[in-house]
Amino acid sequence: MVVFAPLSVELIAETDFVVPASVDYTLNADAADNGEELAVFAGRVCYQSFGRPNTRTATAAGYLANILDHRHLSVLEHATATFYIQGVTRALTHELVRHRHLSPSQVSQRFVDDRNLAFVVPPLYDADQEALADLNRHAEDAISRYRNHVQRYLDRGVDRKQAREAARAFLPEFTETRITISGNYRSWIEYLLKRDSPHADAEHRRLAAEIGHQLAAKAPNVFGPAARANWVPALSASEQVTKVRESLAGYLSTFSSITMSSESGTGGAWIESPRGAEVLDLHELAHLIVADLRAA
Repeated sequence: MVVFAPLSVELIAETDFVVPASVDYTLNADAADNGEELAVFAGRVCYQSFGRPNTRTATAAGYLANILDHRHLSVLEHATATFYIQGVTRALTHELVRHRHLSPSQVSQRFVDDRNLAFVVPPLYDADQEALADLNRHAEDAISRYRNHVQRYLDRGVDRKQAREAARAFLPEFTETRITISGNYRSWIEYLLKRDSPHADAEHRRLAAEIGHQLAAKAPNVFGPAARANWVPALSASEQVTKVRESLAGYLSTFSSITMSSESGTGGAWIESPRGAEVLDLHELAHLIVADLRAA
């Protein structure tokens, strides 16, 4: 039987913050970790607001909520978190390294020998015994072919690294890999928005959910449920115009025809259907559109 490696995610490094001796700065009692504290400090440096004059942002939670709400995310780039991850596929890490602001260091298949070869079960097959048996046979065959070709070229006097780099062509994408990856808080937010999502690859979503869980425990004012509600940026001006047009078109499409009149009892123009039953004051229409925008 081959080895199927379980997912393992370990937080192995995080930010250490020391208050500068030259600054009169009081630590926040509600800052969950040094990363949160450093982000708050960095933001206050911009305005030299160490005295916390605004009661709404006097706490770490309040300050970071305001940062997220206004998308002033640059201060989150000072705080970092590093994870050591095992039990993921090279298919997953091919996606992971597309997140440009994360810094990866991954196991070398050219150097590490086949005694460490393991494989990862796709989440869909976790309880499928028939699929698991097929995966096991496929993995055993891949290992056999890999070892045979490594030995074949070693016998021909080829360097071991060269033999392994060629033979890895026989290893499937569900071969396990291990990776150390670091990122600042802003980078992790960007990562989680894309990967902790129903639209993400199932294996990657499983990893992202665990990373998100650990980050939420570490820095809840940045990664906790309330903070995550502020991650999605507000609509841009052009996006708002498009949304208004879509909403207006949606409402007007409910009328068989439109007649404009200035004889509204409320003092404003109104839209009327020839059927006589649907009369919508334009002020009411505006309120409905605004409600649509807020819901979006």
